[in-house]
Amino acid sequence: MKSTTLYALSLAVGMFLTVDATAQNGAKTPYKKIKKFVLPATITESDYLPKTIVFKVSPQFRGGAGLTSIQHPDLQLALNYLGVAKLEKKFPNHKPPVKEKNELGQKYADLSLIYQLTYTGSVDIETAANQLLASGALTYAEPHYIYKLSDYEPNDPKADSALTSTTNDQHNFLKRIRAYKAWDLSLGGSRGDVNTVIGIVDSGVI
Repeated sequence: MKSTTLYALSLAVGMFLTVDATAQNGAKTPYKKIKKFVLPATITESDYLPKTIVFKVSPQFRGGAGLTSIQHPDLQLALNYLGVAKLEKKFPNHKPPVKEKNELGQKYADLSLIYQLTYTGSVDIETAANQLLASGALTYAEPHYIYKLSDYEPNDPKADSALTSTTNDQHNFLKRIRAYKAWDLSLGGSRGDVNTVIGIVDSGVI
């Protein structure tokens, strides 16, 4: 009886080690291939950090969310599969909001459940994000995008003119106050952003 028990125990341990090894070398995905996250068609590998995912844990699993670990068995399967090298909170000093909404009914942002991980497995970034999402423990998962500023400049020929002895143009102040970089931030580069609303108020009173 004792030998039978030891054999069963060793078999169970062997099966566990085999599954864990399979997950780390990327031979078998823990979850079916799903498409909760789709990488935008205009995004290339130069637009995000390699093998790096930013994600947010769902609030109901806050109790298992530590600084460098998350206690959730289904999520752990995905983490093992990816071969996570580093996992940490992006905002370790941030506390969850005391109230869910402000006086206007707007929901407060909760940064305390946002994490970043890097992995070593041979898994493309879209598959990695979707495997994490399939665990059911996250509200979102996405690459760590690299935000770039375009050198947007208006088509006004006098926009960069300087004050000289023969002209009264003084438009070079746009560069002096770095207005173009501000436009990049608000317009989203040379292509613009239709979601940006700009209001101009001219009362005529100085």
